[in-house]
Amino acid sequence: MVHTNYRFMSFTETVNRLDVLNQRHRNLMRQVSRLKEKIALAAQNTEIVLDEESVHLIRDTITSNVVIEHFKDLPRESFQNVFWQQQVEASLKPNLRNMCWHPLMIRWYLYLRYRSSGAYKALRESGCIKLPSQRTLRDYTHYTKASLGFSSEGDQMLRDAARLDWCPEREKYVILLLDEMHIRQDLVFDKHTGNLIGFTNLGDISDHLSEFEQTLQDDGTTLRHLAKTMLVFMVRGLFSKLQFPYVQFSCTSLTGVQMYDPFWEAVGRLETMELKVI
Repeated sequence: MVHTNYRFMSFTETVNRLDVLNQRHRNLMRQVSRLKEKIALAAQNTEIVLDEESVHLIRDTITSNVVIEHFKDLPRESFQNVFWQQQVEASLKPNLRNMCWHPLMIRWYLYLRYRSSGAYKALRESGCIKLPSQRTLRDYTHYTKASLGFSSEGDQMLRDAARLDWCPEREKYVILLLDEMHIRQDLVFDKHTGNLIGFTNLGDISDHLSEFEQTLQDDGTTLRHLAKTMLVFMVRGLFSKLQFPYVQFSCTSLTGVQMYDPFWEAVGRLETMELKVI
C-alpha cells in the first residue's frame, strides 16, 4: 500500500484505504483471540498448583542462611542486596502493613506502578515477590496536597530539594523554565475542599483582569472557561543537578500579558529563598 497523506486523496480512495485498514484490524484481532485461547489452554494443561507444604518449603529456602550468605558478597548499598534483604524481611512478616520499606525500593515500586498499574497489581497478586499495596504507594505520592499556583509547601519542598541550608554558593544559581502542555478538558470534584477542578487558574490578579476584560467585551456576564493547557514553571540549577517542577497553572490560550504576573512572582519567591535566578 502506498502511504499517501489523506488530504491528497479523493473521497473514494480514502474509503478504500479505510476498508483495507478495517479488514487488517479484524484479521489481527482474530489472530490475537486465537493466540489467547492457545495460551490459556497451554497454561491449563501445564500449570502446577503448590500445596501448603511446598509453599512453606520455598519460603524457608528463600530465608535460609545459605542463600543469605550468598548475597552477602554483594555491595551493601547495591540494588540487588537491598532488594533481597527487603524480600527476606517481607517474607517473614505475617502482615505487610507492618513492613518498613527501604526508600530505594519505594522509588522502584513507584516506577513500576507508573509504568503499568495493571502489571503491578498482577505481579503483587501473584505472590512472586513481595510488593507494597497501591494504597501504601499513594501515601508516598500524596504526602502533600497537589494544588495550582504558589504554596508554602512547594517552597519548602524546593528548599529541601536544593539543599539550601548547606549547599555551596555557586549551586544557588538557577534558571526558570516555562513549558506549556495540552490537557483534556474536564471537571473533577475535589471531595476534600468541595471545589470543581478544571477551570482556568492563573492567579488572582490574572483571573480578575480576564474577568474584567470579558465584562467589557461581552454583555457584562463572565464565564469561567475550562482549561486546555497546563503551564509549568521548572527550576533548574546551573551548577547542580537540581530539576524541580515548581508551580503549575491551568489556562486556555496563554498570552505574554497573562504570564507577566506569575513569572515575576515566581522570581520574587525564588529570590526570597536565597536562590539566584539568571
